[in-house]
Amino acid sequence: VVIQDADLEYDPTDYSTLLAPLIRGETDVVYGTRFGAHSRVPRFSLHHFANRLLTAFSNFATGLELTDMETGYKAFSRRAIEHIAPKLQSPRFGIEPEFAARIAETELRVKEVPISYTPRTLLQGKKLLGWKDGPAALFSILRFGILVRPRRILKAGGIAFALAALAAAAAFLPPLISDPDSFYHLT
Repeated sequence: VVIQDADLEYDPTDYSTLLAPLIRGETDVVYGTRFGAHSRVPRFSLHHFANRLLTAFSNFATGLELTDMETGYKAFSRRAIEHIAPKLQSPRFGIEPEFAARIAETELRVKEVPISYTPRTLLQGKKLLGWKDGPAALFSILRFGILVRPRRILKAGGIAFALAALAAAAAFLPPLISDPDSFYHLT
């Protein structure tokens, strides 16, 4: 199963790059990283920094070693997607941290491959993350990453991290709760 955002920022000719490690039996899940050689990601933008920060938090929570957790370009073996799909709950951008947590939870083998990426501009219809999406993604990391793998976090001294992240997320919860469409449901 290949997941690709519909806006064609990811090049469909990279399907063979994504699928090759699956076909060779090397992995269960392939992430296409936008931070490889063929990428045109602006390196010093706020969104680049936010992606790197969220990826680092997600990696800490899940034990994965991704460079681009927020990518919209992934491939799964049938076995992997059958384990993950029934558990998925998150809407919007919270799905990416949940994917990472569910992959870690089931201890699937993960590989990243560099992909082509040409970001669209706002004039071309690019939908950028809003200010609410960052805290909501952080909340998803806490909800799915830390709560799914608490033993790993506790062993790594993650209680302080979890409390700090919860405090940071709590600062944004009142505005998120007032807009139920942008808040990730707790049930």
